[in-house]
Parts: sequence; C-alpha cells; structure tokens
Amino acid sequence: MATVDERKKLAAEQYLAQHRVRWLAETITADLIRFMPSQPLKFISGRLADIGSGKLDIHRAKLVAVIGGPASGKGLACAHLAHELGMITVSPSELLRKEIGEGTEVGRKVSELLHANKTVPREIVNKLIEQRLQQQQAAAGATTGAGTSTATDALFVLDGFPLDMEQTLHFERNVAEIGTVVYLKASPAAMRQRMSLRHDTGVMDDDGEVSQGRKIKAFHLQVFPVVEYYRALGRVIEVNADAPAADVAREIERQLRK
Repeated sequence: MATVDERKKLAAEQYLAQHRVRWLAETITADLIRFMPSQPLKFISGRLADIGSGKLDIHRAKLVAVIGGPASGKGLACAHLAHELGMITVSPSELLRKEIGEGTEVGRKVSELLHANKTVPREIVNKLIEQRLQQQQAAAGATTGAGTSTATDALFVLDGFPLDMEQTLHFERNVAEIGTVVYLKASPAAMRQRMSLRHDTGVMDDDGEVSQGRKIKAFHLQVFPVVEYYRALGRVIEVNADAPAADVAREIERQLRK
C-alpha cells in the first residue's frame, strides 16, 4: 500500500507528464541558449505565448513503448514496427549485452551485478537508452543535410521498457517522455504455453515450469502498474496478445496509424 507521500509524488509526476511541463521547460531553456536574448524574461513570455497558440511545436523524440508479460510477443511486435513503420528499436537488454561484449566500464559493472544476481540500477539503463536515442537522432540529422534535419521526427520503439514505476518516473524526469504504450495483454495460460515452448526448444533456458509462475507474478507486481499509470494518462493501446502474432502486429499497426 502506497503511503500518502508516495501518492502525492505519483500525482505530481502524472500532472507534469500530462501537461508536458518538463518538455516545456527544456524547450524554452534550449532556445535561450541558442538565441541568448538580451531580455530573457520577455523572450520566455513570447515563447510561452507561441506554444499556447500552437505556433511553436514542442519537438522531441517520439517514443512508443511495447510492454507485456513474459512471452507476450514484445520482440515480434517491435520487429514489425521497425519493418513496417520504419521505427528504430531500442532494446535495453541488447544495450546492456553490447556494453558487456565490448568490455566497457559500464559493461564490467553490469556483468558483476548480473553474476551476483542483482538488479542493474535504473540510472545505468536509462543513461544507455538516452545515449542510444541521441546517437540515432544525430545520425538521422546527418543524413538529411544541414538545415533540413528531421532528427526530431525520429520514431523510436522501446522493447519491454520500462519495467517498474521507479524506472518510469526516473526516465520521464531525466530522459524523455513516452508518448504511447502498447500493452500486449496475454493470458497466463498463453504465456505459460509459449514459455514452455521456448524452454523445450532451447530458446530460453530459464523458461522452465518452476520459473514461469515467478515471471508472471513479477510482471503483475512490477510492470503492470506502469501500464495503469499510462492508462490514466490516456496513452495506452491495449492489444489481445493471445491472438496469432500476425494478427497482433496488424492490430498494433492499425491503432498506431489512427
């Protein structure tokens, strides 16, 4: 049960996210640095008026998060969005594996944590995602040429992220705002069946019967509150993930194209 202070904090975070307060502050701050007006207060007032009238868009990376329980089809959904809509997939697990494989300082720290069966701090994961977004945006801007950059229009899909409310709030506070969450709603029976198949075929060694219940329980305790948080903000697209993968992919694409 959340304490009074925790509920107040969550309500404040929801308000800031719903009204894009942080993005507003960051956008105006960036313009101040860019133009260095002699009368900053007057400049800020004018920028606020422009945003309020719709004359000035708040540019930011457009982020779609795909969230679901174990074996709900997150990877397939992200692959479809990348192929059909040209979205750039950002997978936190792949970013961590890359750091480990390259033997970076972060990779060594992550490897030690994983071997000790400890959770990788949200600050590390969020920072790697932020760096990935910046790299892709810079690359998109470079390919369009000076003066015609479309980097701010880049579309990103986050694979199985965020994983809990603390990570969610830290990400939105320090990295970026998630615009849409695709929730792959799969029944426990479907998830167990798929995990068993992955285990039997050697795709996932830790998908045995013993761990299945633990993974499903962890999803409902940690990840599902994230879905409810974004649902309260009106940003959730819910898809029946018990359906065949092709049908799920088409439904996600249909709803995102609305």
